[in-house]
Amino acid sequence: MVAHLDLDSFFIAVERARNPSLRGRPLIVGGRPGGRGLVAAASREARRNGVRSGLPLDVAAVRCPDAAFVEGSLGVYLEAARQVDAILRRHTAVIEWVSIDEAFIDLTPTRSAAAIQAVEDIRGEIASLGLDVACGLAQSKLVARVASRLAHPRGLVHVLDGYEPRFLSPLKIEVLP
Repeated sequence: MVAHLDLDSFFIAVERARNPSLRGRPLIVGGRPGGRGLVAAASREARRNGVRSGLPLDVAAVRCPDAAFVEGSLGVYLEAARQVDAILRRHTAVIEWVSIDEAFIDLTPTRSAAAIQAVEDIRGEIASLGLDVACGLAQSKLVARVASRLAHPRGLVHVLDGYEPRFLSPLKIEVLP
């Protein structure tokens, strides 16, 4: 059994965990308007105003004038990822990081009910860091990844062994990685 964990809006979540006053308002990570910088991450509130990663900061400021802008810090994000990694390592030795905010963990020797409990425990521990995580649990990495996409922002979707065709068949092709 494989779990795919996707930390939701990771840079935004880390910044909000560091500074709770940023919660519930538009937040843009990447720097301050007025320079030549680009948006590295935008909160859901900012995305509703048309702000996306890669957008020039000046354009983001026009589209979302009430947004808070923060520089961002790779060191802070790496430390948060290390904390998540430590949580995962308490539950399994086999971890495959796909990016700073996305990983597969191998729960193969674990029975289904125990795997669900392990993932729920992991989700709770990650939540204690102030981070949301979406989890997909399945027999393959592909299906686990699709399941985690459907679990956003902080849910768990478990696809039972043998039910993969029923799970995947009604979905649009765009959900595939």
